[in-house]
Order: sequence, then C-alpha cells, then structure tokens
Amino acid sequence: MTEKLEFSFDKHVDPKKLRLIFNQNKWAQKLTDLELKNMLEKSSVMLGVWEGNRLVGFARAVSDGVHQCVIEDVIVDESYRGKSIGTKIVELIVNRLLDVEHIYLFTSGTEKLRKFYERIGFSFIPYLKTRADIFDSFLKDYIDYDPLPMDLFRYRKETDKLDFSFDRPVSHEEIGYLFEQTQWAQGRTVEGIKKMLDNSAVKIGVWEGNRLVGFARAVSDGIYRCVIEDVIVDESYRGKGIGTKIMKLLVEELSDVEHIYLFTSGEKLKKFYEKFDFSLIPYFSMRISLVYDLPIMDY
Repeated sequence: MTEKLEFSFDKHVDPKKLRLIFNQNKWAQKLTDLELKNMLEKSSVMLGVWEGNRLVGFARAVSDGVHQCVIEDVIVDESYRGKSIGTKIVELIVNRLLDVEHIYLFTSGTEKLRKFYERIGFSFIPYLKTRADIFDSFLKDYIDYDPLPMDLFRYRKETDKLDFSFDRPVSHEEIGYLFEQTQWAQGRTVEGIKKMLDNSAVKIGVWEGNRLVGFARAVSDGIYRCVIEDVIVDESYRGKGIGTKIMKLLVEELSDVEHIYLFTSGEKLKKFYEKFDFSLIPYFSMRISLVYDLPIMDY
C-alpha cells in the first residue's frame, strides 16, 4: 500500500488539510487555526503523506539540530490505518534526524502504542513529569496541552550499540580490511599501514563487539595545524549515522588546534563535511606525491 503513496518532507502541508486528520483525534481537535499555523511554522521537520492531492498522514519534529529533538503528532487518516503507513512515517523521520544526538517522543501510554514504537527502535524511559510540564517553556504561547500523563521514549540508534574509542588499539589487519573497500586506500601495504598508525596524532576506531566498522585519523602538531585523514565506515554499516558521529567526536577531540583541514572530492562529501562547519578554501594547494594516480581533491 505504501508504495502507491507520496512521502515528502518538501511538499507544502495545507493547514486545512491537516485539520481534517487532526479532527479525527481528541488530542489534536482543540487546536485553533492560529495554533495550528504556529505549530507548522515552528516545526524543524515535517513529513506529509499524500494519495494524489489528499493528505493521509503526517508527523513533525521540534529540534535544536544537534543535541535534542522530539517527534510530534504522528498521525494517519483513520481510513488508511493498518497499512504500515505510520511505521514508514516514523522510520523516515527518524532517518532524517539521525544527525541529532537524542531523538525522543511522547505517547499516551497505551500498550499498543508502546509496542508500536518499540518495534521501530524506541525504548521506554521512566519519567514522572507530564508533557505539559516539559514543553511549557517553549510551547505555552500557542498550545495549551492538557496535563495528561505521557510516556517518554528515546530512539536507540545503531551508534548507541557501538564502541567509539580513541584509546582502543587498531590493528593493521582491521584497518586494511576497511581500506580495501575504498578506491583511494586500496593496495596500502602492511608496513605502510603500521607506520601510518604509529605516526598519526589522533586515531578513532568504531567497534561492534570485536569487529572494526569505522575509523578516522588526524596528523597534527597539536596546536596550529592538523589534517583529518581516512574517514571510513564499513560498507555494510553505512547510512546509520556512524560517519557523522566519528566526525563529531574527532572535531571535538581536535578543538584545541587552530586550523583543521581535510581533503575530499565530490558534491555529496562536500555537503557532508559542511555539516561540521568545514568550508571549501578557494586557494591553490600543492603537493609532492610518490603516487601519481590520486584523484583531484578539494582542500
């Protein structure tokens, strides 16, 4: 059923069409037109589901973009329920928010809803406050929530299950396996990888159990300059926010260095690194290289 529908973060959500769905639920019926308008304007992320021009599903999130976000108002038109639309809505909006450290949501405490969110990867957090208490500081101006007890859930990301460490030793065999998945590091020798590891100022590894699934390193003088190198995630673990967390931790570890540089290529990777405040430098860079088939990189 879901493949026949359009799930979009970009398509405009008409408050009048959203009102039709909200009127099917007691917790949303009381919103005034002004409150609904303000809600849409102040939401960080919105996802709508359409069948043709008919809005049949919706969810939104309020977020600071880095540390915290709360998913709100997950709703499916009553005539479209039981068709996995709600599941896909939550999965898509969670994937959209993976760069945020903590993803929360509140639900009304029914066993059915608890099991629904637990299937998607949320875990229940014992919490005594009401939803109104928590949100009063920034929603009180336009939404008067009933002080009903709500259950708080936190999404357990793939990265929560992994060990990110600057201290755990990385062997040349482990990193060599990851390098072989790349174009730019294939063929590096055992002796070369050993020397590289010995001479890197900072190294971060990511493990699932005893398996190395991510890695990055930096060459640095410890105060003025450093270059981040070899940011890599095992191809079977990509798309889970691991690379993002590697970069956040690495940049934080290098925060005492005046200038942090890296090389990259391609528009997709440029946009990825821009999320961590890297910017393209419109200057010439020069190098002496013993390897002549390296791709042109941006500096």
